Amino acid sequence: MSEEIKSFKVHPDYESEEINYRQRFGWEFVSTQEIYNKDTHLERGISDIILDTTTSVTETTHYVKLTFKRDRSKINPRLVEIEEELEHLSPPVRSSYGCDWVAGLVGAGGFLLCGIIAAALNNSAIYAMGWVAVLIGVFIRRKKRTSDIESEYYEAKKAYDEKLEQLMRELDSI
Repeated sequence: MSEEIKSFKVHPDYESEEINYRQRFGWEFVSTQEIYNKDTHLERGISDIILDTTTSVTETTHYVKLTFKRDRSKINPRLVEIEEELEHLSPPVRSSYGCDWVAGLVGAGGFLLCGIIAAALNNSAIYAMGWVAVLIGVFIRRKKRTSDIESEYYEAKKAYDEKLEQLMRELDSI
């Protein structure tokens, strides 16, 4: 007998959905335990020191721990494979649309450095502006176009959706 026991953390609102989902993979529901912890403490940040204040911070942890068991020898091995595939399947994440901050910092740092050197050497400001132009060029060249980012995201999302749908159809057929 190859019995395994596994626990999952879920938001309290999704407890019954999670139980139903796990039972599709041959898991037998064993127990539930609601975890609720509220911690309040005082913090002082930089602004609190200047203003001579203290901030009260409350952190709350609230979830349900569900415990299941199953005997692998009594279930279809393909169920376990599908479950593992679904657990490792992650939806694509949108890239940020903002600027490339590394290139921006290099540009700002280059501008300041060239300005300081130009002032120290009593050189013309045009010299410093030339370097700024070069750094801005690097900045613009490194930034991805929004349409490219959108296109990559939607291609990845489509592939994810297709794989998810295929696995769920196969699960329903077992």
